[in-house]
Amino acid sequence: MSPQHGGNGNDDRMLLEANNLKLYVNDRLLVDADQLQIQKNDRIGLVGRNGSGKTTLVKKIIHQDEGITVSPSMKIGYFSQNLNILDIEKSILDNVRSTSKQDETLIRTVLARLHFFREDVYKRIEVLSGGERVKVALAKLFVSDINTLILKETAE
Repeated sequence: MSPQHGGNGNDDRMLLEANNLKLYVNDRLLVDADQLQIQKNDRIGLVGRNGSGKTTLVKKIIHQDEGITVSPSMKIGYFSQNLNILDIEKSILDNVRSTSKQDETLIRTVLARLHFFREDVYKRIEVLSGGERVKVALAKLFVSDINTLILKETAE
């Protein structure tokens, strides 16, 4: 697994730092990094084979495990293709509104941009297609109180 940086380097405010990071799964060393730093405006891609530790590292960051220092200003949103942030028994509007401080007008505007119009917002998640569920999960993140987005993609 290797991190790939794409930041502009103009702002040196540190958002995340890990020193002497070692990640094990079942006594197998997956990650051995002397130093990992993420600064404001960095864009990081974790690339590696299945089982190389990408998800393990992301979970350690999200849970702020021992050895990982995260700035208090960093508010993480996590998007996974398994869409576990959605309650399938609730409506589109209720799901998106549940984590947002935004008013309903803005939420409906975001949903409309994703092609959920008028009464569509009252559909329950369980009746939506996979693609529609992805759009609802993204809308939920767009209007939530986060400033850092972690996107998890499973390559097939």
